[in-house]
Amino acid sequence: MVVGQTRPRWLMPGMVIAIGWTIALFVLAAVTTSGASQFVASAGVVAGVVSAAAALWAALYEPRGFSGFSDQLKIGVVIGVLVTDAVVSVWWGGWSFYRANRSINVMAAVKLDRGEGIRAGGGATLELDTLAAKRRHLVLTFEITDHNAAIGICVPTTALTVRTEAEGNRGAPIKVMPGRPAEIPLAPGLARVRLEITVTNERDKNCLIDLHVSRAVLTN
Repeated sequence: MVVGQTRPRWLMPGMVIAIGWTIALFVLAAVTTSGASQFVASAGVVAGVVSAAAALWAALYEPRGFSGFSDQLKIGVVIGVLVTDAVVSVWWGGWSFYRANRSINVMAAVKLDRGEGIRAGGGATLELDTLAAKRRHLVLTFEITDHNAAIGICVPTTALTVRTEAEGNRGAPIKVMPGRPAEIPLAPGLARVRLEITVTNERDKNCLIDLHVSRAVLTN
């Protein structure tokens, strides 16, 4: 900055925004981390940011104690902090959106009961006791095999009907074709999922099949 040139008017509000923005980001990190150790670590960083902010304030508005720092340096620091805050905010927003909407594999938590030797008109139950995250759909892919292929081939003419059951309320039946993904809507706030699966076969009522789940994903 040329000698005699007045300090830019935006420097003070820019500094205030930079300090407040940085503190807000670290506070947000502190309250969204899991575990006491992470919270303490984040709180320590916040304390460091507050100390740095106090030093920056003194450097800008108590120049006698910081005569070795030029106005160009102070302006560069403020701009650098603002740019860093902007980059971190964009990254944080993108990561938060991804984390809130990413698909979650819950195959390991699926419990299928009475899935073997099911006759047409019979059924099985599927339970997911704890939802790993809040999502709007459970996407399932069912696979069926002939229980005893030596006495009849049932797979080509077999279909499935799925109904959700939550707190005594049964959802509308959803027709599902084996081998194809089926989206099961989930009610908001649902903590566990229970499905009633009915086997249909219009050609042969005595066909027996075995039912398996090959894919289970929570998604929006």
